[in-house]
Amino acid sequence: TIEPEQKLKLAIRVLSDSAKNDPNFGHIDESILSHIVTKTSAISYITEEINESEITAFLSTFTSLCNKISEIIKECIPNYKTPKAFATSIIRVTREQIFFSKYFLDLTELNSTNDDTSNIYNFVENLVFTIINYQKSLD
Repeated sequence: TIEPEQKLKLAIRVLSDSAKNDPNFGHIDESILSHIVTKTSAISYITEEINESEITAFLSTFTSLCNKISEIIKECIPNYKTPKAFATSIIRVTREQIFFSKYFLDLTELNSTNDDTSNIYNFVENLVFTIINYQKSLD
């Protein structure tokens, strides 16, 4: 059995890792897809020209991911009152730091390349576990 903290670290790793092309999905260039997702994630909330089916598909996937991460957070800190808000914050912070590190270096001290996002992982992990350890100290 994997400890909840390890599950959360793995989730952060997956969120912060650069995409590697998988030969099993030869028809998809995962690094380009990751690049598009990173680049467009910042504007996806402010655009008005999104059709309803795109919103439904995005929200369904996003909600599922948030729910999975919030369940892990509840395992780590069972009495935490806002695990879904924490989960969505983890996702947004991770994706925004990747975006900033590539396109707005004045907004972050973190650097990343397509192959190395370890500093973003380390930053987010530190942020998340500082909050978790603080919450555990309150119990």
